[in-house]
Amino acid sequence: MVTDYPHAVGLLDVSATPLEDGGHRLASASAVLVVDTHGKPGRIARRIQHLLDTYTNSEHTTLSVDSSGPVVWTTLRDKRLPDWVVIRWGQVREHFVVTLGDRAFDQFRGVAFEGGTSLASAPWFASAADRVGVAGASLAIYADLTELRRRVDPGLARKILEVQQAFRIGSVSQGLWVARRKDRALEVSAVVQQGSIQEVQRLAGRRFLKKLKADVIPKEATRYAVVNGNPRRIVLGIAEAYLASRSPGAAAESRAYWRALQEKSGVSIEHNILAYLDDDIVWHDFPPAVIDSALTRTMMISIKKGATTLRANVDKLLTYVRDVLLPPGLLQIRHDEDGVWYVTYGLQGPALTVLDDWVVYGFSPAAVRATRDRLQPAAPDTSGKR
Repeated sequence: MVTDYPHAVGLLDVSATPLEDGGHRLASASAVLVVDTHGKPGRIARRIQHLLDTYTNSEHTTLSVDSSGPVVWTTLRDKRLPDWVVIRWGQVREHFVVTLGDRAFDQFRGVAFEGGTSLASAPWFASAADRVGVAGASLAIYADLTELRRRVDPGLARKILEVQQAFRIGSVSQGLWVARRKDRALEVSAVVQQGSIQEVQRLAGRRFLKKLKADVIPKEATRYAVVNGNPRRIVLGIAEAYLASRSPGAAAESRAYWRALQEKSGVSIEHNILAYLDDDIVWHDFPPAVIDSALTRTMMISIKKGATTLRANVDKLLTYVRDVLLPPGLLQIRHDEDGVWYVTYGLQGPALTVLDDWVVYGFSPAAVRATRDRLQPAAPDTSGKR
């Protein structure tokens, strides 16, 4: 429901308790959700009331109503939740505000009515927002990574830094990432602070189309994104970031699992698959799916060498997963004679195939075949057979 309105989510503070195994448990958090309802919070207020009726009771839950000037807010505490879980909500001017933590609602009121400093007026953010044009953006993400690490214990701060390093932003102290649509294209830019340098980076957009053939983006697509990335670095970075966020024992267990899978299948994901991929990554929304989401769009990754070898490696890995790892049951993986792999779980999909120039992923075998037939049409039959 919130996504029907302009909205913002902010993490104001966080702390965690170290565990003996090297992991962490959330100890407290302060956060805010601000929704621009244009002064008409009825839908959201009714939804909150429904949640209260469903999940709270007088035995465990305490509700109180307070006011200050024109602002009226409700506070929820529940004996089943930790003491720091204090939830407040109310209308603040044209915004409907929901906060987590004992001080967050007062902090927001302070910005709205008492001249408190807002992020928009902070010098670094104002400069970065001007350089990439936050106004009119579909999505903007800001992070003060140095401050985040400062607020947690040394062990968690080290994990955060390791996650940053996995994504190759280990030296970034602050960053602003912005996505917007220009006609059909998704444009993604970033401003990052590295030492004394504020650097603008272009991550996705129409500028990268010039490397591709004219027919790569179907004319029927209503949205597309072209990313100039490095699939090997992206995949390994995501994996390393995930492992860095885990406890040492959990990370070691996960590494051992993937090492054993690759040894038994005879396929190295890094050397036998990722090494064959080039830097062009394309998303588009044709053919359209019944449920429109990032996971149901067509994704294409360019191949820089050895498509035949890559296809054989993918077949070998997925054959091992199908024949050895998956137990008999409703969830299965299938491989059709035309080279399309797909998951079946009642419905068919997602699906994957390797062409001469592209690896194609889609939400269904039919979507993958439609993309294949457009990019790599079958050669005409010249045999004379009827």
